[in-house]
Amino acid sequence: MNSIQNKFRSILFMSLMLLSSQLFSQEIFIATNGTDSGDGSLNSPFATVEKALEVVSISREKGDKNTFTIYFREGTYTIQNTIQLSDDLSNIILSAYQNE
Repeated sequence: MNSIQNKFRSILFMSLMLLSSQLFSQEIFIATNGTDSGDGSLNSPFATVEKALEVVSISREKGDKNTFTIYFREGTYTIQNTIQLSDDLSNIILSAYQNE
């Protein structure tokens, strides 16, 4: 019985850790019709991944350790310069938005 309880506790702990990382994830949106003067929200997305990464980097400099999820709305994106992902740009999820 003790073994089953330990397994249950481990599963519960891992589930809570996963849930907490999702609860503290900041979402940033990018869309082909967005603008880098927007705020990166769903209703005012950025136009470039570079701008989204800049926002993440600035947040990291301020001590923000949360996960960032950068969602790409449907479309084709061109990256003008090489993007270098350093330690300050860790813990980022890049994802298509829903079924787009």
